[in-house]
Amino acid sequence: MSESKLTRAELLAKVLDGEPVREVTLSGCDLTDADFSHAVFEKVDFRGCEMRGSQFKDSILAGCRFDGNDLVTSQWQGAALADCNFTGAAMRRTQMAKSRGSGNQFNECDFGSADLSDCAWAQCSFVDALLDKTLLDQCVFAQCTTLRIDLREAQLRNTILVGADLRAARLDGARFEQVVLNQVDLRGAQLPGFRFDRSQMMEAKLDGANLKGAGLSQVGFKSASLVGACMDGADASNAVFVEAKLESATMRGAKMTQALFVDANLQAADLSRATLYQAIFHRAHCAGARFGGADLQYADFSHADVTSASFEDATWLRTKFHGATRTGTNLPAAASILLDDPDLLEAEHHPLNRNR
Repeated sequence: MSESKLTRAELLAKVLDGEPVREVTLSGCDLTDADFSHAVFEKVDFRGCEMRGSQFKDSILAGCRFDGNDLVTSQWQGAALADCNFTGAAMRRTQMAKSRGSGNQFNECDFGSADLSDCAWAQCSFVDALLDKTLLDQCVFAQCTTLRIDLREAQLRNTILVGADLRAARLDGARFEQVVLNQVDLRGAQLPGFRFDRSQMMEAKLDGANLKGAGLSQVGFKSASLVGACMDGADASNAVFVEAKLESATMRGAKMTQALFVDANLQAADLSRATLYQAIFHRAHCAGARFGGADLQYADFSHADVTSASFEDATWLRTKFHGATRTGTNLPAAASILLDDPDLLEAEHHPLNRNR
């Protein structure tokens, strides 16, 4: 980077004339409340500047340095940032709505109570960043590094966090509403009572996570891994567990009305006392699973493997086990249980239907 320097007056003159500012250092300048909206900055070193309340609305910044700066209450609405470094910057109460960028370093930044709504970040780093009480409505974080990120009491509505590692994240009091958490890593996370209703967690890693009493209504867990996870007492009504891995998971007393477990792996899972009214277990692997005391009215285990599964004291009403593998499983001889339907079996094995 060039060693050429500019004063505040010279810098503002360039911006006012619409001239791009490139390869200069501004160390020591007092830029408090300065307005750099609609400006272009390339490889500019802002380190050591006084910058509280400065404005970069709709500006373009590439390769700039703000490491350790005090940017409290600064405004960045609509700014485009590429490969900029904000490591350790104080950015509390900043306004960054509709800003976007890639390759930026926000490690150890303090965004507390900032407005980051409608932002879009790709391949940026937020290691040890503080985003407590931030507004994150409709944000996109694509393949960003989020180790030990602090999201306490943050509001995430319609936000997308794809591939984020949130295992060591601080999430106390965070509000998740219709959030896309596809491929996120939350293995071993402590999330009791958290609300994720109507969110998407496709291919998420939740092995060993504690989701006891969590709000999981209408959550999409397609192809997610929840091996050994605890969902005791959770509300997962209408949740989608299609092709999910739920081996040894516990869902004791969970509310799972109309949940979909199609092709899911529930081997050795514990669903004792769970409400599974109209739940669908088509082709699910339920060997050794426990359904004692569960509400299985209108549940459908067609073509499922319930080998050695236990159903003591379950509630039945037109519960289907058509085509199910029931080796070692004692089902009561009750009219409320529907076993193999000969006509349906014949139709399923018809040559025209075998490959469907």
